[in-house]
Amino acid sequence: RVTRADTRLLLTEHPVAGGKTIVCALNTREEDVKVPLDVTGKVGRVWNGAYDGAVLSVPGNDGCIFEIEEDQ
Repeated sequence: RVTRADTRLLLTEHPVAGGKTIVCALNTREEDVKVPLDVTGKVGRVWNGAYDGAVLSVPGNDGCIFEIEEDQ
């Protein structure tokens, strides 16, 4: 459901009810990052980061959790 070119941003996907997937992203660098993502579906809620224009922003040495909703 989600891919990225920069493998220093670690991603795990966790399917949940209602056709949604929770994605955990971990920034393994000290500096804040902005990483382009290829997402199948619509990004919904985002916690501890930001998603804008297909780019995920994550603070340095920190993580972000976001929700992907299945395309209807």
